[in-house]
Amino acid sequence: MISSVTFTIPSRWRQSIAALLVLVCSPSLAYAQETWMAVNAGGQFGSNDFAHVVDLRLFRTSLRVDHPVGNGTLVDVGGGVTLPWSIGLGSVRMGLGASYSVASVGHEATLRAEIRSALIPGAPLRFDAVEAVDRSEKGAHVHFTGSVSVGERITVSVYGGPSYFAVSQDVVGDIDIPVLGVGAITRSDVRKVYATWWGFNAGADVAFFFSERFGIGFGVRVTGATVRVENLLLRTVAAERALVASRAGGVQMLGGVRLRLP
Repeated sequence: MISSVTFTIPSRWRQSIAALLVLVCSPSLAYAQETWMAVNAGGQFGSNDFAHVVDLRLFRTSLRVDHPVGNGTLVDVGGGVTLPWSIGLGSVRMGLGASYSVASVGHEATLRAEIRSALIPGAPLRFDAVEAVDRSEKGAHVHFTGSVSVGERITVSVYGGPSYFAVSQDVVGDIDIPVLGVGAITRSDVRKVYATWWGFNAGADVAFFFSERFGIGFGVRVTGATVRVENLLLRTVAAERALVASRAGGVQMLGGVRLRLP
C-alpha cells in the first residue's frame, strides 16, 4: 500500500536553477540575433536499477528490494538565444539555451525475504512479491549550443552543459513476512522519497522549418547524474540510516515543435 509522503521536496534546487538561468542568459539577450523555443515529447532509455538490502544476522533473515529504473516517457520544454558570434569559417553560430524535462520511469519492484532455518541447512525459506512503484525524474538543463544552417530550412545543432535533477521515488519501507510455509509476502509498505543532485547534458538536434517561424525537430540527448536514495527498509527494520546510489537520466529521444520567436 502507498503511505503518505514522508519528506518534502527541497525548494533550494528551484531557486538555484532560476538564479543560474538569469545569470547566464540575461546578459546574452541584449546580443541575441534570434530567440527560439522547443516543445518535445519522447522517451528516456537506460538501466539505472538499484537495490535496498537488509541483513538481520541475529534473526537469520535477509530482505532485499530491487527497484528497476528503465525506459519511460519524457516531456521537455525549452528555449534559448542564438548569438551573432560564430566560430570556424563563420558558418557555426553560438547560442545559449535551457530546458525543463520530466521523465516517468517507474516500474514494479521485486521483493524477496529469506530466512535461514537451522532445520533446513543450506536451503533458506524464501518469500517473494512485486510492488508497483513510481519514479519521476525532473531535470533543469542549461546548455551552450553550436548550430549551422543547411540550406534555408534545416538547422543542425549540438549542445552540452550542466543539469540539475530532482528525483521522486517510491521505495518499499516495510515488509511483512507471512507464516512459514506460505511462499508470498502478504504486505509491503511503499513510501515516497526525494533526492537531488547536479549532472550533465549533451545532445544534437535537427530542425526543419516550414516557414520563417514554425518547424519540427528531432534530437537525441544524453543526461546523467548520481542521486542518493534513502534505504527506508533499513531504517524501519534495523533503525539505521543509509543512502544508496541511483543513476538518474539516460539516453533521451526527443521530437516536437520548433518556433523562432520575433
